Amino acid sequence: EAEMMCDKIAIIVNGSLEAFGTPNELRDRWSTGFRLSVDLAKTLESRDFDLTSRLKEVVPEVEQILRESAGQTTKTYHSRQNSISFSRIFELLQNLKDQNLISHYSLKKSSVQDVYTRFAREQRL
Repeated sequence: EAEMMCDKIAIIVNGSLEAFGTPNELRDRWSTGFRLSVDLAKTLESRDFDLTSRLKEVVPEVEQILRESAGQTTKTYHSRQNSISFSRIFELLQNLKDQNLISHYSLKKSSVQDVYTRFAREQRL
């Protein structure tokens, strides 16, 4: 909500001001990479398809963050790497979609909420 409603945001950790700026400034300075969600196609070929290995060819640091359960067709990944080639990721994902191995994908940069969560982990209790 702060991202939509505030011109400036301050993040305080353990009583100290750690970050201050516009939502864009916070994302640019403290960004934690990107998040990717992929819906697997409901085909026989996609059952044995190793999406994680294919993604690691383009982004070696990518990690699956939500483990799948039986029958789940959506996989979610995160990478902390900021300097990546989005064009290479989009090219790979579109090729997989053209091969009917995936049906939908969503790629987004970190939000201000992700930046806040990063600082919140540093909070002493």
